[in-house]
Formats: sequence, C-alpha cells, structure tokens
Amino acid sequence: MRMSEAMRLGSMLAAPIHGPVFSYDAEPCRACAIGAALLGVYSEQVAKEKVDCLDLGPLAACRELWPWTMRHDVADPVTGRHKQVLITVIHLFETQQWTREQIADWLETIEPVEVGEQGGEDGSVSVAGGAARVLSAHPTSALLAV
Repeated sequence: MRMSEAMRLGSMLAAPIHGPVFSYDAEPCRACAIGAALLGVYSEQVAKEKVDCLDLGPLAACRELWPWTMRHDVADPVTGRHKQVLITVIHLFETQQWTREQIADWLETIEPVEVGEQGGEDGSVSVAGGAARVLSAHPTSALLAV
C-alpha cells in the first residue's frame, strides 16, 4: 500500500495529535502523520507494538513499509530545503501544521507508483507525476529530478 493511501485511511481512524506518534488519552486513539500512516496498514495494537518494539520506533516501522522515504531526499514544499522524505513529512505536520490529508496529497506527487520499485537501468524510478532520475546515488541522500 502506498504511504499516501495509508495516511488517508489512518486519518479516518484517528484524530490528529502533534508531538507523540500515538496518544491513548481519548477514544479512539489519536495519531500524528506517521502514526496515521501506520494505522492505515496495521491494526491499532500492531501499530503501537511496532512503534514501541523497534529500535528506532516509528522510523523503523516506516522503513519496513516505505523504504524509499528514508532513501530519497526531496525539496520541502514550504522551505525548499532538501531532506529525507520521512523527515519532510514530520516537518510538514509538526512545524508547518499541514493536515495529514494535505501531506497525503503531497506524498502522492512524489511516491513510487509501486512500493518497493527498484528503478530502471538508467537510474530512473517511477513516481506519481512521471519518471524521475536519481541525481545522487548515495542511499540516504538521493535527489530525484522529475
């Protein structure tokens, strides 16, 4: 499942909260942008276990599902600074106060069409808006030119 789709589904299941990934002080639970994406894939209990049990918490859970979010840098749509997709998602939600639905709309424009796609022989990968060429092959800081 694409991260944008998962975030939209999770947003329907949990009210937003800034700060923690999940908050259980209300019924149903509340979730940040990353939490909403995880809830879109996993049940509430499994999502909480993934976040609580993995070494890097929500980052590791996202890396399992959407590895491209930690392998590729993108221009932040607000600041223009290049950083990992996952860090940009956190920034848009926590600092810029974007809604999870707005973030899902933005993700849809940059995420691979198929999760886990490795790219073509020329270094291109498919993204929702067309093809992109990887400008930097470093696994944690690849830049995409669309």
